[in-house]
Parts: sequence; structure tokens; C-alpha cells
Amino acid sequence: MKNFFLFLPILILFSCESSEIDMNQNEEFVPVIKDELIASNLNPTVLERVKFQFKIKTDGLPMNQLYDSLTFSVSGIDNELRVYNIAYEDPGNPYGNPAEMELVNWYHSFFAVGSYQTRLYGYKNNVKKTLDVLDFTVSQPNDFYNIDWQNFVLEKTSYTNDINHFGLTINAKMISTSAIMGSISVVEVTCGWKNIPWPYSQAKNEESRAILYSNMIDSYGLPTYTEQNNLNELFAEYFDSTLPTDEIIHHIWITAKNKIALSEIRVNNETTLGFKLYAEKK
Repeated sequence: MKNFFLFLPILILFSCESSEIDMNQNEEFVPVIKDELIASNLNPTVLERVKFQFKIKTDGLPMNQLYDSLTFSVSGIDNELRVYNIAYEDPGNPYGNPAEMELVNWYHSFFAVGSYQTRLYGYKNNVKKTLDVLDFTVSQPNDFYNIDWQNFVLEKTSYTNDINHFGLTINAKMISTSAIMGSISVVEVTCGWKNIPWPYSQAKNEESRAILYSNMIDSYGLPTYTEQNNLNELFAEYFDSTLPTDEIIHHIWITAKNKIALSEIRVNNETTLGFKLYAEKK
């Protein structure tokens, strides 16, 4: 009996120490087992903001020994977004040499329905390596940039992506027509460019036109009517509003829910100020 009571406290002490060790181990950092590009949603809707992050398998090595930079790409976009980079500064710089820049997270909105791929690349000594790939399916549950014509909301919203140098402005508003029609719901979509003053150059305006046209092709297919048709007469036939005198129509789409026109805004019928998409409920 005497030996039993001497042994019991030792047993209890050993048990408590083991539990404390296990708790500490559970709180330790879990190493990254593979390179990962992480997205908040792989099945977003048009214009939905998707958050991105990355994890890199370093095996305990400093990141700058593995890669000089990491970049993010989206299919259909030529640019790559640098999410990690080593900036080799002047050795006399008080911030050190080299310095490292890293985006903890960034955002992207898809402007049209369809399938897309995003990629995370690693660069080392000018050698490019694909680290991870994500596939996306983008849908449009309502219509025309997710506008719900049955529950129309008056708002003007701009969408920009970290990887792009341009953004879209969606302006849902009411306009007055004839005394019989009164006011109607319409949506205008324009394309703007970051860090470039307006008015834009002809080259940038043509890029805007290509972007808007491509979005419509991806969402609705080829236009119902093109410049081979009398677009002014067709606009007067299908649309409730009157075509402004300073606009020239290039394409018209008649879809299940929308009437959409891609038009060019000009001054004195010579200088192009830009392109826009104009939509009414069908």
C-alpha cells in the first residue's frame, strides 16, 4: 500500500505534462504542403468580387531564395499582376537590401459569362514556372451585367480589377421619354482607364469598344443587327428612347430580356469621346 501511494502522484504529474505538450503542438504552425492559389468563390456571377490569396511551399527556406517574383494571371487578359517581388534597393537604403513586397490578398471581377482560368506563376532567374491553376465558371442569374429588370435598383457602380488597367461603370437610371411612355428604366455601361486623363486617345477608345463588344459576344453571341443594317431605323423600332444626335450605333442585340445597343459618342460627328452600351428591358 505504501508503494502504491508513492507511485500515484508521479503518474498524475506525467499525465498533466503530456496534455500540455499536446496542446502546444496543436497550436504550432502547420507547414504548407503545396503551392496554392486560393479563391473565395470558383463559381461567381458576373461582376461578383472574388478574393485571391496564395500559399507557397518553402520547406523552411526564405522566399527570396526560391523566387524572385510571383505573378497572377487571368485567361483573356495579357497583363500579369505581381503579388510578390524582391526589390533590390541601394545598399545604403535604411530599409535594407533586398526588400520584399507581397500582396496578402487581391480582387478580381469577371465581366462576362463563361469559363476562365487563373494561374499563379513563380519566376527565378528569368525562368517561369506554373505553381497552381484554378478553373472558374461565371454565370449571370439575372441579365445584362446582372441587372434585375423586375427589381430595378437605381445606382451607379464602378468595377475595377487589380490586374487590369481599366474598369466598367454600370449606371442604372430612369430617363424620360414621350408623354405616353413617361419614364423608363435603362442601363448605360462605359469603360474607363486607370491613371489616364479623359478624354482618352483614339487607341484607348478602340480598346474600350473591343472590351464592351467582347463582353456582349461572350454573354449573348453575335449581334442581331450590325452596320450592314439601317441601325437608326432599327433603334427607333425596338427602343423606347430617342437616339441622341451625337451618337452612332454600331451593333444591336435583341435578347430574351434585353434590347442592347453599342454606340459611339462623337462631337460634331468627328471626334470620338468614347463608346457605351445602352440597354432597355425587352
